[in-house]
Amino acid sequence: MAGPEMINGMHVISDGRQSLAEWLSNCRSCEETAAVFHLREKERPAGVIAEWIEAYRTAGLPLAKLRVNDRVDAAWLAGVKQVQLPQQGLSPATVKAGLTGMYVSVSVHSLTEALQAEQEGADEVLFGHVFSTDSKRGLASRGPEQLAEIAANLSIPVVAIGGITPENIADVRDAGAAGAAVLSGITSAPDPEEAVKSYQKRWGKNNENAD
Repeated sequence: MAGPEMINGMHVISDGRQSLAEWLSNCRSCEETAAVFHLREKERPAGVIAEWIEAYRTAGLPLAKLRVNDRVDAAWLAGVKQVQLPQQGLSPATVKAGLTGMYVSVSVHSLTEALQAEQEGADEVLFGHVFSTDSKRGLASRGPEQLAEIAANLSIPVVAIGGITPENIADVRDAGAAGAAVLSGITSAPDPEEAVKSYQKRWGKNNENAD
């Protein structure tokens, strides 16, 4: 099936620490430039996730750009057609068999996991962590080399996550990623809109100079 609007580009992920008002403010700031907004609130129950989705909708933000992490039930009942499944969550096949038209991305950490996700019907994979990041302190980063291996062996989009900055985002693009997902680099920035633009500018800079 066709991917969601603007599948290539920046994915902005909620960080689990923001208030609803702060998250909505970030989404408004980045609406024109971000490709996907991930609602990734692992500590919040399904009822609260549903409230956040409704607030997002009421704010006039595009449901076509919203992706809900793990809570397939809250997403489906609210009319959201994208979900991000954790590695140990429901399989893509199970979700797509029961929820026609749902776009399913799966979080993966190796080529084996990525190939399995694709075989089970995933529309996309989110691979990380590519670079060192405070959220994964003490764990070795997987590097752009593993990202490139996965991108070369899959026929579905691979989005990179983990320690991505404007300074290294071109390495992610050159490795074959369809997009890059960022948390604190955008959500904690003084100006989230300018932060997204900075990432996107660096993403396209080398391509512009290639001719």
